[in-house]
Amino acid sequence: MSKVLNQMPNLSRRHVLGSAGLLGLFAAMPGYARAMATGDFALIRAQVEDYVASKKVAGMLVSLGFGAQEAALIGAGNLALDIPTPVDANSLWRVYSMTKPIAGMAAMILVDQGKLKLDQPIADFIPEFANMKVLTDPAKSLDAVPAKT
Repeated sequence: MSKVLNQMPNLSRRHVLGSAGLLGLFAAMPGYARAMATGDFALIRAQVEDYVASKKVAGMLVSLGFGAQEAALIGAGNLALDIPTPVDANSLWRVYSMTKPIAGMAAMILVDQGKLKLDQPIADFIPEFANMKVLTDPAKSLDAVPAKT
């Protein structure tokens, strides 16, 4: 038995939580799980086309991957409502506010590696934040006082 346990890969908290999240996603959306397992993306294609038809988006391209299989692409609509160019795998998209999720994932990786704590003061990394000051009532005074937390 111990020989089998020694051959099991080391699983981090991130792997376990990610797997649990995927299982929860598949349980909550059995149609999506079935689509990923069978390669029949009719449900997802219908939703993409519905978003475009209802003009929630001008165009949408979905890339679905499962294991080592080549990703399936589902596209509908145009680059913009006033641009008749259909979306495809080579479409360029403007993606805003992506710094937050990327920085968040990087921070969680550092937490998982033990190099960062969730409640660690930012001043440990950026000394300029060590002596933060705040306004208590900007309507009455612009005098800053040392921050308590």
